[in-house]
Amino acid sequence: MKLIKIFRNINIFTFLTFLIFLIFLISYDTFVVFAETKKIENTEQKEYKITNMISIDFENYKKIRLILNNYFVIEGIKFYSDGTIEFPYYLAKNKIKYISIIFIDKNLERHILDIIKKEKYLENNFEFNTESVNFEVKKITKLETKGTRLANVDLLIDNKFIIVLGIMAGKKGKNKWIAYPAEKIDNYYHNQIYFLNQKLKDRIEKNILEKYEKQDF
Repeated sequence: MKLIKIFRNINIFTFLTFLIFLIFLISYDTFVVFAETKKIENTEQKEYKITNMISIDFENYKKIRLILNNYFVIEGIKFYSDGTIEFPYYLAKNKIKYISIIFIDKNLERHILDIIKKEKYLENNFEFNTESVNFEVKKITKLETKGTRLANVDLLIDNKFIIVLGIMAGKKGKNKWIAYPAEKIDNYYHNQIYFLNQKLKDRIEKNILEKYEKQDF
């Protein structure tokens, strides 16, 4: 009887307001779950595979050049006779090695290591739309040392790997440009990690330079 009296005393407007609020909460939770599910699905759909690979024999190792998804090149990978695999790195003046590419997706890393060891790939017809590539500037580190290299940039690609690039000063500090990991051979620098697709390359470099100019160091 007391419960019936309580319901009789509830204002119809208050009841409807509560009902609408309850429906909103249920709808919002459903939307969030759906959005997160789609996000996961989109992430899982994007595959990365070796689409081309070249191996050159040296005395104690093989030098590997491979292409991922027909647009991203990694050169200068060393496959030693003892089975060790070494990715490109930058050797600082203090003799510390800085790896030029860091794999976030460990499945992709295992795929690459396995293909290098087997020296066989089957993905040369793999199609990939470079317009779908997502990238994010994770960190810009300004360099205090004198020289043309102004900063280092950690660039994340499709949540698969991070590559370390450099922001370089042009003549008289103008016309800044992006430097890619490179190896010096016969007094010339040869890029070891780079993009084959020019439109994607331009889009990434423009984004990096814009973010650098906005930084408050």
